[in-house]
Amino acid sequence: MDRLYGFVYNLTRSSDMTEEIVQEVFLKVWQIREHISPDYSFQSLLFTIAKNKFLNSLRKQVELYSYDEYITQFDNASYLENTTENDLSFKELNENIIGAKSKLTSRQKEIFELSKEENLSNREIALRLHISEQSVRNQLSCALKVMREELIKKGLYVVSWVFWLLEC
Repeated sequence: MDRLYGFVYNLTRSSDMTEEIVQEVFLKVWQIREHISPDYSFQSLLFTIAKNKFLNSLRKQVELYSYDEYITQFDNASYLENTTENDLSFKELNENIIGAKSKLTSRQKEIFELSKEENLSNREIALRLHISEQSVRNQLSCALKVMREELIKKGLYVVSWVFWLLEC
């Protein structure tokens, strides 16, 4: 328990967030207790669940921050004056993302779109494409890396960071 707490605290640097994640880890273990194999390291399971819980909380924070930023901008009176400018910025961002997607192989692009645009799980994609889940994970990881690198080339560091979070 102390090692898990220390591991999570090193990720979060917040005792409140650490306690919440550790509690969620044990809740998750309880929920999947019937599927836990005694052949595998229980400690590895705990640390993997903790890491995933941390990454999920980071993703939520990024989504909430982006949403809050959008609402603030929308509520701002100057937003109405800059609608054309904002539309052009969105259009430019969208074009950069489409350009980055064009650098993907056809299989990477297909898997990326199924995962990130149609919100299918890796398992659903694997079943649909008649490939293994590991192949889906590998292709998706490569696709996200290419997308991130292409967006960095365009100077879109914040957007590329979001793609890094998706990759984790």
